[in-house]
Amino acid sequence: MKKILPYLLFSLIIPIGAAVLYYLHFKSDTTDIDPNMKYLVRPSSEQNDILFIGNSRVLNQIDPRVTEEITGLKAYNLGLEGGSTVYFNMVYRTYLQRHPKPKYIVMNVDFRCFDTEHRVFNFPDYFPYLRDSMVHACLAPYYSQYETGIAQFYYRMKRINSKADPSKVSNLRSIFEFGSAHELPVVDTLRGFHPFSMTWESQRHVLTQYDAVYSQKGFDLLREIIKDAQAHDIKVILICAPFYMDYRQIVRNYDVVRDSILAIADATHVPYWNYSDIAMGDSTKYFYNVNHVNAAGAAVYSRILSADLKCYMSPL
Repeated sequence: MKKILPYLLFSLIIPIGAAVLYYLHFKSDTTDIDPNMKYLVRPSSEQNDILFIGNSRVLNQIDPRVTEEITGLKAYNLGLEGGSTVYFNMVYRTYLQRHPKPKYIVMNVDFRCFDTEHRVFNFPDYFPYLRDSMVHACLAPYYSQYETGIAQFYYRMKRINSKADPSKVSNLRSIFEFGSAHELPVVDTLRGFHPFSMTWESQRHVLTQYDAVYSQKGFDLLREIIKDAQAHDIKVILICAPFYMDYRQIVRNYDVVRDSILAIADATHVPYWNYSDIAMGDSTKYFYNVNHVNAAGAAVYSRILSADLKCYMSPL
């Protein structure tokens, strides 16, 4: 029995260890950037007058259909979850290369947008698109930790296994194919918008103070986007989406980042509309966590922003 025991223990360690490894590394959540990235890289003659760029506070919070209704102009939401100015720059330059230039770019910038050194948010989601020359050129400086084949294979498998079953086949296919006809998105009736239906009560809220991480390169990229857009006769509007009340007290250096954004806006002569403290921020009805509005909040915020856009575009 003593001779058999080590073999029995060893036979248990392997499957248990594999299960733990799978749970810790392969079942972590990832974003699903595919719809907006596919729209971005596909050449199109569609004229969008207003292009929304930003992170989840654009993707999940601005309904371009409301903007179209109020302003009478065509709009599209190309927000990417977790995006920093690295991703904003990629979206802007790729869009200009593949689509007719917009008249306006509305870009959400806040204290979570300027970390270009540490915060490579779910980069593996972009692997299928790195074969696109413009996407690669914009993201290559932030790509070094994923350059080896082994690392890419690992993160591709992580991405595939973290998806729901219906998405697994398309994610497996994206490893080997790029740009083929079946990858083109169906007509997006939401115009790139992906609202969250979650409520405040459905989420856990752990509030601890922290310092926003940022780099000078992050601010430089914002400045470069604005100047290039202005050279193409595109008007830029900077915005900051609503936050639940008192959130600025959680981010200890909130004012430092805000003042840096204001300085760039002043230097480049673009408006900066800060909605972080508007009245809807006093009610949990409109939020599912402290820095994201839910679907109800998105409906309210989209109308407020779109009304301001209409006034800005058609001053009395």
